[in-house]
Amino acid sequence: MNPVVELNQVTKHRGDFTLGPIQLALESGMITAVLGPNGSGKTTLFRMMMNLIYPDQGTLRLFGAEVTQERELEVKGKIGFVGDTLVPLDEKMTVGEWKQFVAGWYPSWDEKLWQRLAERLEIQPKKRIKELSTGMHKRVAFALALSFHPELLLLDEPSSGLDPFAWRIMMDEIQTFMQKGDRTAIIATHMMEEVRRLADLIVFMYDGRIVGIYEKDRLLEDWKTMWVRASADVLQGAAGVVFAEAGHDGVTRLITNDAKATEAELRNRNLSLVERKAVELEDILWHLMEIDKKNAVNGVGSNARA
Repeated sequence: MNPVVELNQVTKHRGDFTLGPIQLALESGMITAVLGPNGSGKTTLFRMMMNLIYPDQGTLRLFGAEVTQERELEVKGKIGFVGDTLVPLDEKMTVGEWKQFVAGWYPSWDEKLWQRLAERLEIQPKKRIKELSTGMHKRVAFALALSFHPELLLLDEPSSGLDPFAWRIMMDEIQTFMQKGDRTAIIATHMMEEVRRLADLIVFMYDGRIVGIYEKDRLLEDWKTMWVRASADVLQGAAGVVFAEAGHDGVTRLITNDAKATEAELRNRNLSLVERKAVELEDILWHLMEIDKKNAVNGVGSNARA
């Protein structure tokens, strides 16, 4: 089966920022979360997948083939996109008028689905676009993106500006969208709860590069915080250990990216494991960025997959 999205050594230069080279292949039926600090390249990557900008080097393939000018309309007809704001022809248009315009571009438009989503998200068709709050812009864009049954859903910070009520509805609808089994969603987000609840795969980005691609469940299983009765010096360099900090009473707190390997080494060295717990995704991202900085200094490549 061909990947739905495939980037092969893709590079894009924008001023003094460079995205890439990016090597990435995403299969259908999965939700991928793209995580990274501001300026890491998430939005540039999404704009490239929407064919709003084009690679300077490398190839981008969507739905099994490169996107040419002849295929662009066909490809965009399969992608639902939620970005920062709506871009209507005229901000004086009402939501209903904009919906009618958008619906005309998609033969697969499902008016019943739109009506259901508009009701759930409390969208008012008679409201003018210019009168909408940031959160309501996101609600409308999300409902429009789902209402023609896209094969690929691209969500760039979809919950930004949303209240908790609308946020929960959005997550429910993403899960409903994926139930068919042959659809794909890619979400750029800062919300760790979205990642925990939705993602199958996590792509960590930093400084325009992918610093890690991980299956979410395996990532959370592998990364652990442990408290060990030993000095920090003794534990530095142990299998999987990425951080060690001396504590009180001879107990050291360490963070490992390979819990099984670390525990095996502790047993072999007769070191006492006092406690262990999961590492928060935010902390994993921070450590991955620190590892990437060290690798860059030492000339070691990233783009790792686990």
